Amino acid sequence: MPEYDDDSHAEYSAAMQEQGFDEMSHEDGLDDAIDELLNDMESLPDKIQQLLEFMLQGYDIADAAYYAGYGNGTEGLHKALKKDTGHGSTKEKLHGLKQAHGSGRERADARMSAGADY
Repeated sequence: MPEYDDDSHAEYSAAMQEQGFDEMSHEDGLDDAIDELLNDMESLPDKIQQLLEFMLQGYDIADAAYYAGYGNGTEGLHKALKKDTGHGSTKEKLHGLKQAHGSGRERADARMSAGADY
């Protein structure tokens, strides 16, 4: 890429500002970085793209997942993701939630069956 003189830099900067990008200067590799990120984002399912958008806007994972439509309109997933469970990552927390949910259902079903036997 050519090294811009002051007038060329001013033109580049003006074009960037017209699109809402403040005080950015020309940088080698920016085209590749933009293309890489766009390609990766566009290859994701729409729901994951929405989740990522909400997170990039500053929402935490619980709110972003809820707004992106995860949880089928239930509050359970949102509440569980908000809870500090000691799991190291969101993925670990989701695995723990799935295990706890399955165990809870199994125990509740067993209790219900035991009650029906009396």
